[in-house]
Amino acid sequence: MTYPSGIFLPLLSRLEEARLSLASSVVNDSITYIEFTSRASIPGITDLYQFNSLYKGVVVFESGTTFLRQIFRHSRVRQFARSFITPNENATVARNSWYNTCFRGLFQPSAFTRQFLQPWERVFEEHFMVGAHIRLAGNLTTWREKSAAMSFSQVEAQFGAMKSLLNEKPNSLLFLATDNAWIEKEMMKRFGDRLLFVGNLPRTHTGSFTNEAGLMRSYTELYLLGKCDVLFLTDRSSYSRLANSIRKETAEVYYF
Repeated sequence: MTYPSGIFLPLLSRLEEARLSLASSVVNDSITYIEFTSRASIPGITDLYQFNSLYKGVVVFESGTTFLRQIFRHSRVRQFARSFITPNENATVARNSWYNTCFRGLFQPSAFTRQFLQPWERVFEEHFMVGAHIRLAGNLTTWREKSAAMSFSQVEAQFGAMKSLLNEKPNSLLFLATDNAWIEKEMMKRFGDRLLFVGNLPRTHTGSFTNEAGLMRSYTELYLLGKCDVLFLTDRSSYSRLANSIRKETAEVYYF
C-alpha cells in the first residue's frame, strides 16, 4: 500500500519497516517479541514468575486472543489494577475494565495511517456525526459465517432514531461501519448522500481472512467511530466494545 497520494515517502522508523513485512516480526533487536496463543507457555505470563524480573525494556505481544485471565493470576497485577484502574473495586471489576482503560492510549495511528485518516478527520470536524456499527454476521457477510449476530429487523428498528438525530442537526452526517455490502445498499436507499462509509478499501474479516488493505479499512472505521457524537452499536460485538472504549466522553450510545 502506498500513501493515498500515490507517492511513496521514506519510512519514519524501523517499526514502520516491520509494518510492511508479510510476517509479524520486530526488526529492532532491542525489543522482545512474544507470540501468545491459548496453548502457549510463557514465563511471567502463564506461571507466577515476576514479569519485570524476566524481561527488560520494551516487550511486544502478538495475540489473537485475550490473556487477561492469565496475567490477573499475579497478585501484583491485581493490586496495580485495583489501585490505578478501578480503586475500591474487586479484582474481577478491575480485570473487566482493563481494556477500556488501556485501549485508548494504545490505539494511536502511525504516521503512515494518519495519511489515510486526515481527509476523514476534516469532514468529521465540520459535521455533527452519527456513527453506526452494524454486525449482522451469518450468510449476509462477504466471508459467510455459521450464525447471525442479529436480524435486519433489529437494525431497522433504530432507523427512526437515526433520522431524528440527523434532522435535529442541519450539518449532520451518518457514518456506517458494517460487515456486509447489503446493509450499505439498504441504508443508502434511506439516508442518501448523508451516508458515509469507507468504500475504497476491501471489507475483510480481520480475525480470519484479511490483508493490509482490509486491516486499514477496519482500523479507519474503528478510529472514526470513536470520533462520532452519537453511536449506534451492536450488542455482544467485540468491535463495538472497542468503539465504545475510544468514544468521545460526551457521545451518546445506543444499541441495536
